[in-house]
Amino acid sequence: MMWLALVASPWPATASAAAAVTREQVVALVDTVTTAVRRHDADTVLASFTPDAKITVVAPARLGGTRRLALSEYRAMLIGGWRQLPDSAYEVSDIVIELAEGGRSATVTSTVREAVDAYGKSLSSTTQQRMTVVARAGKPKIAFLHAVFRVKGL
Repeated sequence: MMWLALVASPWPATASAAAAVTREQVVALVDTVTTAVRRHDADTVLASFTPDAKITVVAPARLGGTRRLALSEYRAMLIGGWRQLPDSAYEVSDIVIELAEGGRSATVTSTVREAVDAYGKSLSSTTQQRMTVVARAGKPKIAFLHAVFRVKGL
């Protein structure tokens, strides 16, 4: 469902040559976030973002339309969704990682599929994600997230 979507925007991140990210670090970050979402661990999800991260979620109008969220709002959305649909399945696929020259940043695109049986219906969603990862204090962090969410069954 939309509250679990993670994606970033195409805006370039600024970083010095000393603050580079590696493919291995980005893969580990994606794995950490995926595991945290499956465990409903909002603290670990949010620790993967920069404090000033830009988050945009694009959803059908009946589900709130396009929203730009601060980390606190994103946290509330995650927790609220997990409370409403605690047994949803979460799968990430089609992960593509592109490193900028010198590792200044990385762009990650992926597809998230979620499914749950709730309210007497089978609900599913597909989210196209795009995020920009930068190095902060020597660690990879998500600086931009852009998620386009589509739902079936509502």
